Amino acid sequence: MTDKRKDLAWLLLQPHHYLVKTTNTTGRIVYKVYDRKKNPVQYFSVTDYKYFFWLFKKDHKNRMTLNLSRVRQLNGNNYLKVLYKKRVAPDLETKLFLSMEENKHHA
Repeated sequence: MTDKRKDLAWLLLQPHHYLVKTTNTTGRIVYKVYDRKKNPVQYFSVTDYKYFFWLFKKDHKNRMTLNLSRVRQLNGNNYLKVLYKKRVAPDLETKLFLSMEENKHHA
């Protein structure tokens, strides 16, 4: 996996980052990653997009994000799944634990 693809995987695992298909100044198709404030973070080529295209889901505004259920189904040694386990899964477990603790105190 190239460094550019690793950057794409890392950015899309960040909260509130999404991918949009667009054209550059020469008319070539590129994909831009935007942050939550709609600022472009980085550009990616079509070949980098195609490497992950089956893992994306689109919303009604054609913004693409990673479908985390498909990421969880990947082989355990896949780079994207390893990155997901290190970055996203611990955050989700912490939120779940805190919400369970909060519910115990309200009961």
